[in-house]
Amino acid sequence: MFCLGDIIGWLPWGDETLKTIINFRIESVAGNHELLVSGTLTDNPEQIDRMQATAYTAGLLANKPDFLTFIEKLPLTIEESDFLVLHHNPFTLPKQNEKISIEHFSYFDESILDHYKSDWPNHPYRLIFSGHDHVPMLFELTSKGSVRKHPLPVLEERYEIKLNPSSKYWIKAGAVGGPYRDSIPSACSLLYDEENETLIFFRLEYDKEKIFRRLRNHRFFRNISTIQKYLRVLKR
Repeated sequence: MFCLGDIIGWLPWGDETLKTIINFRIESVAGNHELLVSGTLTDNPEQIDRMQATAYTAGLLANKPDFLTFIEKLPLTIEESDFLVLHHNPFTLPKQNEKISIEHFSYFDESILDHYKSDWPNHPYRLIFSGHDHVPMLFELTSKGSVRKHPLPVLEERYEIKLNPSSKYWIKAGAVGGPYRDSIPSACSLLYDEENETLIFFRLEYDKEKIFRRLRNHRFFRNISTIQKYLRVLKR
């Protein structure tokens, strides 16, 4: 089991999510939010909402050195036999001796695929698993070099895709916690079945009313504009 980063960040319960990840011994990569809270990254000054959330979470964890040590030790990538796990774009990872910056964590734009189309065939891993963009997506690089986007029926609880053995895949898992950029408040996850060569996407329900109440009554987070949008999604 792997977590694709951003264990902490947009919501005010980073200590609870970190405790869950640690107690269940779930391997995780570092997301931009872990790097921001640990002081490894300086955020884009235009990201006022994210900076507010980061400052709150940094304060929340200030007296919890074990949690801070945990996030500081998270790797950028986890490498398995035929797949790579990371938070975002494998083609914008910092080069050797290059200092990491927030620019390495730009959000997904399909023009990225065109830009790195020539690099992808030479990438050493057949499967790339990433998160960051909050929206589940699946892209296939065929043996002929063309890129195909697989439409995912986002409202289904389970969606299975058979993998082509001659293709490479970039799998973006979506988000477990809000805010949801596709306006569907249910936790995204996926299963890679190596034996049957399938990917299975899941949408898992949770107690949205409880989350809505906790956020609405939170004196700090209820005033962040991004969280106000998330509250409207939860209320719908």
